[in-house]
Amino acid sequence: MKNSPNKYVFAVIALALANIIGGGAGFASKILLRELPPLTILFLRLTIMLCILVPLSMKRLLHLLQHWKQLTLLGLFWVVNLSLYIIGIKFTTVIAASIIYLGIPILVLLEDILMNKSKLLVWQGIGIVLGCVGAIVVVLESIDTRIGFGTLFGNVLLLCATACYSLYLTYSKKMNPHVSPLGLTTGSTVIGWIVALILMITFDGVSGLSHIPFLSISAWEALLFVGILLGVVMYLLNQWGIKHGSAVIAGAMLYVGTLTAWTSGVLFLSEKITFLTLLGGALLIVGVFFTTLMPFFTSRRHSKVHS
Repeated sequence: MKNSPNKYVFAVIALALANIIGGGAGFASKILLRELPPLTILFLRLTIMLCILVPLSMKRLLHLLQHWKQLTLLGLFWVVNLSLYIIGIKFTTVIAASIIYLGIPILVLLEDILMNKSKLLVWQGIGIVLGCVGAIVVVLESIDTRIGFGTLFGNVLLLCATACYSLYLTYSKKMNPHVSPLGLTTGSTVIGWIVALILMITFDGVSGLSHIPFLSISAWEALLFVGILLGVVMYLLNQWGIKHGSAVIAGAMLYVGTLTAWTSGVLFLSEKITFLTLLGGALLIVGVFFTTLMPFFTSRRHSKVHS
């Protein structure tokens, strides 16, 4: 059954707001990393999310338990993405991270082709090639750390995080007919919290938790941002937008998050935009356009010709 026009409009708005919030992830993470270890940040973020989401999902818990295997896999994709991101962002820039994450629609397309044997259009093939070249430019630039574009280690971690997040999105779309957006987010958070607790104890220990009473105001604001806005509001908006919108719109809205990230990186973190930054970003943007929007415009043009 097709969505009503009103729901589609609200889906566009939801995805736009989700990406505006998501664009602030790097900036908030940078603030928190000044005062807390990375995996401690992840654990605290998921703890805040859990305190909000579980009460909202009490009536749905039995339904979620029926899909525990699928939700476990979804949660693992998600928490690995978050873990690699919070570690990787420590060694790179917000601008570099936002460019690397632009490749998500291209990865989602590749996964869809591999999993569902979908047909690859010419424009999409061109977009994949351009996106791969753009990602290579971004990663290779970080070899020379004097450029100020992060380290190779940090950017490779973010590439791996991007792959995990694209799998999360692909699998979320597959589960949307069976589990609500709130249920998907809650289920992922429960699994993520368990994994984050194990990772924190293993690598950070519990000493980072003793720093909580002494956090600065800016760190508290950043923690609440990643826990509530980024963790709960953004993911609910994103899941709802994916369910009632389309892959085309979801891909296009990534540009909104990239603009937000670039603005925060330049204005608040004094990050620099180099020629290779622009080149890699431009190639990825064009690649995403070709893989998501170009087929949409082409099909509309053909339908008008034959109508």
